[in-house]
Amino acid sequence: VKQAGGEVRPHGAGKRARVISSQPGHPGYALTRSLGLASGLECGIIPEPQVSSHQVRQDAEALLVLGTDGLFEFCSGRTVAGHLFLHGVTEEALEEVVQESRKLWSMNSSNNTVDDATA
Repeated sequence: VKQAGGEVRPHGAGKRARVISSQPGHPGYALTRSLGLASGLECGIIPEPQVSSHQVRQDAEALLVLGTDGLFEFCSGRTVAGHLFLHGVTEEALEEVVQESRKLWSMNSSNNTVDDATA
């Protein structure tokens, strides 16, 4: 982070650490690694995911849903998978899950904020 020109410093009421960009107008990021967050590159955030593999039996039925922590904070994996099995694995169905997550974030947030939710 420091090598890229960013800095880590306490931020907000809870004084949680944030990655701060040297570029004006960029938000403070609560992470140093994020799936696809290319806008954080200039302050040292790594957008490439860590990848691992798992062998699945050939006769097994499987569904892999990649999503941010903001998606799964209030929507369980079972809820997300159930929605996709019911409505199909489409962009529209994924967007519905993301919107539901944002709605639940807003309802459960003391200051009406939501976390990034991506599927």
